[in-house]
Amino acid sequence: GYRFWRRYNEYMEFLNNSPMDGFGSEFLWHNGAWMSEAEWLDSLNFLVLVQDNFLKQNLNKMYGAACILDQLPTDCTKEQMLTYAFASTLLGIKTNQNYLALYTADISFTTQVIQPLFNIGIGVPINDYYVIPNSHVYARDFSNAKVLVNPTSNPYVINLQGTFKTLVGDLISEITMGSHTGIILTRL
Repeated sequence: GYRFWRRYNEYMEFLNNSPMDGFGSEFLWHNGAWMSEAEWLDSLNFLVLVQDNFLKQNLNKMYGAACILDQLPTDCTKEQMLTYAFASTLLGIKTNQNYLALYTADISFTTQVIQPLFNIGIGVPINDYYVIPNSHVYARDFSNAKVLVNPTSNPYVINLQGTFKTLVGDLISEITMGSHTGIILTRL
């Protein structure tokens, strides 16, 4: 993401004129350390640009982002990175030509924690991502869910403008988004 923007013209030339039918990115949402908000936003905008340009030209093309859950920032858990990467991807996803590969050597974590995220019925996007006023928290609304990501080192208290259900079943109308966190809330 953020590397792409430094060499934008070269990458766009390659993407637009290459006969390849797909490509992938590693470390789209982290690089072993937390990205700055600007770097994270570059990655998000890269995901959107790939869909609006490379994928839109041919429905047989695909793009995949990889997130390695065993090479994390020192203050991060697998669960935190999993929901952060998953929610960050949902902020920019537009087509089913994308995928998010979540790698870990822990098979039980894959079946018990990762797979259930893919079973959430979020519905269809209602809007593009946006920033919640007076915060640096990014959000996107889906017909059955709301997705939030805080790509900064600061926590933010967010009024959800309605009641939502967390993935563990709690009903909330306000949430404190800790630093470098993502969450998926379902609509009632």
